[in-house]
Amino acid sequence: MNQIHALLVTAPDQIRTTYRNLGSVKLIAALARSRTNPGHGPEQTLRGSLKRLAVRH
Repeated sequence: MNQIHALLVTAPDQIRTTYRNLGSVKLIAALARSRTNPGHGPEQTLRGSLKRLAVRH
């Protein structure tokens, strides 16, 4: 959970505002079911990392 919060603190505003008002349980669920877009940009990498951490959690 600490890794997820650390990534969200440094995430772009669009990603941060998406998950800002969610509690821990809802945040993990939302990240685990999120879909990542194909590509290798910083935003896609961040979203993929958040999803993998949530699934692992």
